[in-house]
Formats: sequence, C-alpha cells, structure tokens
Amino acid sequence: MGVGTIRCGGALGVVSGLAVLPGLFVGSPEIPDENGEVREYIDDGLAYLEVLGSMGLLRLLTGLAFLGVLIAVLRSVTGATGAVYAALAGGLLYLTLASAGIAAEAAVPTAVAQFDDLSIARVAEPMMGLALWLYNFAQAGAAVLIFGVAYVIWRTGVLPKASAALAVLGVPTLLSPWIGVASAYTTIAWFVLTGLVMLILPPVVRVANGPA
Repeated sequence: MGVGTIRCGGALGVVSGLAVLPGLFVGSPEIPDENGEVREYIDDGLAYLEVLGSMGLLRLLTGLAFLGVLIAVLRSVTGATGAVYAALAGGLLYLTLASAGIAAEAAVPTAVAQFDDLSIARVAEPMMGLALWLYNFAQAGAAVLIFGVAYVIWRTGVLPKASAALAVLGVPTLLSPWIGVASAYTTIAWFVLTGLVMLILPPVVRVANGPA
C-alpha cells in the first residue's frame, strides 16, 4: 500500500470525525426535558435536516474508507489477528449504529416536514430515546475500535508508538450512558488525531496478496 493511499485514508478519517460536529450543534436527543424544548428541538431539526442528512452520509462514507485503509495498514504488519478483526468489527458497529441513530433522530422532523402535521411530534421523545441508545451502543463499538488499534500500534509500531496513547480516548466512550455527548467528542478526537497521524506520518507498508 502506497504512502499516498495511507495519507488519503488519514485525510478521510479527519473528515469523518469533523462531519459529526454539525449534528451535535443541532442538538443531542438527550437534551430536551420539557415540551417546549422538544418543540424547539424539532424546529432546529427541520431547519438543519438537510445538513444532518448530508453530514451523516459524509461521515459514513469517509469513515468506511478510513477504516478500510487503517485495517489494511494494521493487517500488513500483524496478519489476520484477533485485535485487527476486533478493531474492524468495532469500527463497523460504530458507523452502522451511529448512522441508525441519525436516522432515528431525523425521523420525526422528516415526517413533520413531509406530511406537514405537527401532531407527529408526539412520538418525538420515544424516537429520541431510541436514537440515544443507538448512540450509546455505537460508542461501545468505537471503544473496541480505539483499543484494538492502540494495541496493534503498541505491539508493532506500525504508526508512531506515541499514538497508542490515544487509547485513553476509549475510556469516555465506554461511559456514554452516563456522560452523554462528551463521549461523542472523544470519538471525534480519536478519528481526527488518528487521521492526522496517518496523514502526516504514514508508514511504508506492503499489503500482501492472497486470501483474507
């Protein structure tokens, strides 16, 4: 695998991480506590629905590409090890459930906009609760990804060993049910920082041909 491919993958990781921010600025499904806040939340969702959808799709596509390059880099030095596959599974779980969370969060504003019926807002709280737990489970996947990547880096030095210290960002992701949105920011930080490491200090690796 060429240095250019690894750098491209790193840049996509940065983009994937930053693409989460607009959705967080619109609001998290755990924030509204009262009816007035829920209505304000729905109004914000209607105003930024296009941004939420486009940024969610951008995060998914760039995240998958970043994950593919990162796993290929790790496999180039370790082969088909449990840590690599755990990282892959965690990354896929994170991206899948986070995307499902966006879909659940956007469902009510989308229905209100499409059918022009504010009575649909009655189901806003259950949908936001569903989105919240999808995000919590997504963060668990992110923790597996973070710890798996850090372990391989620490054992092999395929990326600068100092970057294995980014494993500390996996701890808040495990606490998502208790600390809420703060865990999302740590996952963003991991994507951005790991992407920057790949972009600025890419290893020279060769991915062997053969069966997976």
